[in-house]
Amino acid sequence: MRNNKALDKIDIRIIEELSQNPRSTLTDLATNTKISRPTITTHIKNLIDSGLLIYEAGLSLRTMDFVTALVALEVKNEQTRIDTEDCLSHCPRVKHIFRTPGKANIHAFCWGEDDHTLTAIINTFRSMPDTEVISTLYLGHPIFGDYIIDLSKEISKETPCRKILCKECQTYLNGDCLGCPSTVDYKGPLRVV
Repeated sequence: MRNNKALDKIDIRIIEELSQNPRSTLTDLATNTKISRPTITTHIKNLIDSGLLIYEAGLSLRTMDFVTALVALEVKNEQTRIDTEDCLSHCPRVKHIFRTPGKANIHAFCWGEDDHTLTAIINTFRSMPDTEVISTLYLGHPIFGDYIIDLSKEISKETPCRKILCKECQTYLNGDCLGCPSTVDYKGPLRVV
């Protein structure tokens, strides 16, 4: 869904200030922008409600030294596209999904704690019905910029994609995958045992 809301000067000034210091209080913003607190409050609420301003907390993928890849998928029909996008959107290891033109009509930006786990994730994409992995661009460890790893997902016995339980997956049992971070079977650094 596209949001075509035009940003005004106040919106831009608030976003500039928050970009410099995301922990700014309303008082800080009012002082630094010379805009009243009620006006700032209204603008921030409108920006958040419209989806234009995002507050996100989590772990730094770059600082954790995790690895990343961009996986190009070809989905064969519209229902498969819908199902694949839904499945990928629930996977805690998929950070972004892009719908693209051409043979590879979905690209997924994903992460793993190590190369083995990242490879296991990509291999699960290969088992999706009516979907083919066209290419994989291994990106390695981010060196600039950051991505947030969301830890807010509820811990469950089942994987969010409902494909297979970690404890039934041969890759997990062989020690080549740390498991899904949102399951009780996860063996990685994102959860204290």
